[in-house]
Amino acid sequence: MIDHIHQSNLIEDIDDHVACEDSFKAWLFLETLHDIAIADLLKLHHMITRKQLGAGESGAYRTVDVTVGGRLCPEPFLAQQMAYNWLLDMIDHKETLDPKEMHVRFEKIHPFVDGNGRTGRMLMWWHELQLKKRPTLIKFNERQKYYEWFK
Repeated sequence: MIDHIHQSNLIEDIDDHVACEDSFKAWLFLETLHDIAIADLLKLHHMITRKQLGAGESGAYRTVDVTVGGRLCPEPFLAQQMAYNWLLDMIDHKETLDPKEMHVRFEKIHPFVDGNGRTGRMLMWWHELQLKKRPTLIKFNERQKYYEWFK
């Protein structure tokens, strides 16, 4: 998973040994979970972003509007509710849901001010492992194929 994490960070222009270590610790936390609760999601995000985001942003839902690729994401209060619904689906239906589709759905919700991609890819790997699948490695130099998922 170290290569998965490193490539995921590179996609977000983060090439830092400490950030990779923090993300690996986050992965070690996530892989122990059978289901994910809101507190787990927020803890995961905090573990990944604690050195990149300020207090009140790392491990917290966003309170501001954000755009991704020119697309305005759902308003903050809607994003929080949508993330909660996403988690409910993961708890109730993860065996029948496609990890890639759930990842795209998570990214479109964009519940955090930053760190959504790294958090979302890690959640996708976790989901794949829950389904006894090999985690998808998304290489930095092949990220354009990855971006096609969102069209």
